[in-house]
Amino acid sequence: MTDNQDSSDSHRLILRQTTLDDYDDIAVIMEKVYPGSLDGAWNRAQFESQIQRFPEGQICIEDNGKVVAAAISMVVKYTRWGHDHRYWDIVGNGYLTTHDPKGDVLYGVDVFVHPEYRDLRLGRRLYDARKELCEQMNLRGIVVGGRIPGYHKVADQMTPQEYVAKVRSREITDPILTFQLANDFQVRKIVRGYLPDDKPSAGFAVLLEWVNIYHEEKRAGLIGGRPSDVRIGAVQWQMRPTRSLEDLYGQIEYFVDAVSGYQADVVLFPEFFNGPLMAPGMIRAQPRRFGNWPAIPRPSATRCSSSQFPTTSISWLAPCPSTMVISCAMSAICFGVTGPGIASTRPMSPRTR
Repeated sequence: MTDNQDSSDSHRLILRQTTLDDYDDIAVIMEKVYPGSLDGAWNRAQFESQIQRFPEGQICIEDNGKVVAAAISMVVKYTRWGHDHRYWDIVGNGYLTTHDPKGDVLYGVDVFVHPEYRDLRLGRRLYDARKELCEQMNLRGIVVGGRIPGYHKVADQMTPQEYVAKVRSREITDPILTFQLANDFQVRKIVRGYLPDDKPSAGFAVLLEWVNIYHEEKRAGLIGGRPSDVRIGAVQWQMRPTRSLEDLYGQIEYFVDAVSGYQADVVLFPEFFNGPLMAPGMIRAQPRRFGNWPAIPRPSATRCSSSQFPTTSISWLAPCPSTMVISCAMSAICFGVTGPGIASTRPMSPRTR
């Protein structure tokens, strides 16, 4: 990020990336901004981890060599978290262990300004720097969890939803939410328990989003591309009359067809779904014949997977020479497509299921 310098008779403000040497200055600011129940400053280990994991996202403003404002950010795959998440979970307890270099959203972890510098619009400069970083990284946008510290004053008079609505209509001014709305962020959801110890906000927070209008979708190759999201269809198996192995094949194909209608990438059958084959009329009379049945419905599942969707995962009672059917081991196989119309099989261990 390019240094941004602002000189005047009393201030010499420089926007730059945060370094490990800035910890003491930043700790002082955080102790002033977050007293009491909000835990004050990050510890040094958290601070070092933030810079190590995503140095580009840690920015500050110094005045005459002293840090007076800072912003902490990271990148996440937002579909992993969604709108219903909690602060300490998504920020990895302050260590940013959840930072994902391949993510698609810049997540605002924190922004703070020394109380003596709050009339210099430093918060806006930090937000603008975040937007610039978001555009440079071609991310979808920025998401922040905004506290609403003014809510406790009227919590006995209105709900959080009513409070946010009044702030949006400018009937009420909130120290944080009003600022975020003025910086082109849009309300996406009100979250209960986002920061449970945030008493001024009564534990509530507002998730806000800024959309990067310059974002361009990354196009994966038509062949050999790896999808970022996978849709899994889980089958809830019910015991159905099964007179033969072909009956079971027909039931498999029925569920494969149903799940493929939802454009699923994978269909997952429950363990021992071929239990009906153990019916008294099929097993008890001639238990040794069970060992002669195919271990895995390879032809049927392969036909389904190649014609409808890439992957079918099946857990199957394997044959065994013993008359004690209960001692039979379970095996599994995953049927997939490695290319257009090319069916393949690969073993799955119990651990991968």
